Amino acid sequence: MKKTLSPILFLLSATTFFLFSCQKDSSDSMTTVELIADGPWKFSKATASGVDVSALVQPCIKDNLLNFFVGSPSNTGNLNEGPTKCNAADQQQVEFTWTYDESFQKIAITSVGGGTIPILPGGSNEFTLVSVDELQMVLSQTVTFSGTAQLVQVTLVH
Repeated sequence: MKKTLSPILFLLSATTFFLFSCQKDSSDSMTTVELIADGPWKFSKATASGVDVSALVQPCIKDNLLNFFVGSPSNTGNLNEGPTKCNAADQQQVEFTWTYDESFQKIAITSVGGGTIPILPGGSNEFTLVSVDELQMVLSQTVTFSGTAQLVQVTLVH
C-alpha cells in the first residue's frame, strides 16, 4: 500500500505546485486602464513631502467613492459624495469623463454638467498616476495649502 500511495502523493504534490507556480498574478494581465477602472476607489491617505496631511482633508471628501469605467467612444465615471457632503446643495453623484495619457502617466477628469470632482481640496482635475494595482491607486498633483504650492500624493483604496 505504501508503494502505491507514495507515487500518488508525489504526483498530486507536483501537479499542485505546477498549477500554482504557472498562474499569473491577475494584476500582470490587467492593463493600467483596467486597473484604474477596477473600482470603486476611496480616500486612504494624503502626504506632502513624505508627511501625512490626511488631517487637512475634510471628512466630506474622505468618504467619497470614485468609479472609473472604460467605454467607447469615451471613458466615463462618477463620484458619489458618500454620507457627508461638503455643501448640502452639491449633487449626490457627479458624472465625469476621463482620459489616461500613458506616455505622461496623466489622468484628466472632466465633469459632465459642470459639477466638481473633489478628490483633493485645492486640487485640479489632472493627476499624475504614481502607481496602481489591484489594492490601491496613488495619484499626485500640486495643491495649494495656506498659500503654498506643494506636491501632494493621495492614496485611494478599494
